Amino acid sequence: MNRNWWLSCSVLAIAASGCAVRSADMYRDDTRKLLETKNAGLQACYDSELQAHPDATGKVIVHFTVEDDTGKVKDPKIDDLQSTPNRTLRGCVLDALKDLVLYPPDERAGDATFVWEFQIART
Repeated sequence: MNRNWWLSCSVLAIAASGCAVRSADMYRDDTRKLLETKNAGLQACYDSELQAHPDATGKVIVHFTVEDDTGKVKDPKIDDLQSTPNRTLRGCVLDALKDLVLYPPDERAGDATFVWEFQIART
């Protein structure tokens, strides 16, 4: 398995409305931590893609909602205009978001945009 990769997950924005249990910063940080639990699977997916296409790189931008009261990640949608056309990487990110739940849930819904960047590590 090729371990010569670099993966980053960064928050573009997260906003929520209504009464908050978490501050906006806490909501963003907790959502980031939740997504980071999927990094190993995303890295494995990228390693596999590198075996098939050694020059594979790309950025995948996803918009989604964190459901109030349940914390479920809902309705993830790829930003087609800004994301790489690499379907494998897009699919890996969408698969990683399935069944994710922010715990404890918040009393309000959150809207988020996250970016995953897949690059070959330069040593």
